[in-house]
Amino acid sequence: MLEFCEKCGSMLRPSKDSEDHVLICKICNNVVEVSEEIEDSYTFHKEIDHQKEIKI
Repeated sequence: MLEFCEKCGSMLRPSKDSEDHVLICKICNNVVEVSEEIEDSYTFHKEIDHQKEIKI
């Protein structure tokens, strides 16, 4: 399901930077909290940068 910005009409995208589940407009920076009814439509994941080599 696509969500669109109420301010400018652009497509909203899931935020990669936020701990909360929000959708952000890349045009006007409008932030919309994801409602429970559309939360299942999106996959939120957080990338973890692991160190390849740990020196002790």
